[in-house]
Amino acid sequence: MLDYKPAYRAGVIHRAGSTSHPKLWPSDPAHYFAKPVRRSNQRSNYSAAEDFVVAFDAMHRGTLVGETTGGSTGQPLIFQLPGGGGAKNLH
Repeated sequence: MLDYKPAYRAGVIHRAGSTSHPKLWPSDPAHYFAKPVRRSNQRSNYSAAEDFVVAFDAMHRGTLVGETTGGSTGQPLIFQLPGGGGAKNLH
């Protein structure tokens, strides 16, 4: 049975049986910034900046202003082309 998961190829998701787990950080109410927050975006936001924007938006933590981000979390999918060439998909 074919079970193709593109995230495995890009190295984003670990395969079944992996022992690595993301670290969880406890919240600290004493250091919570409760005032309005704005995040400025630009087309050159990639990788960790893109990851931050995704989490910021999902948490409804503040307002996103500026341009649309570059749209890639920095996990390009690299693949071979017929004839010996290669390509990279950034989005």
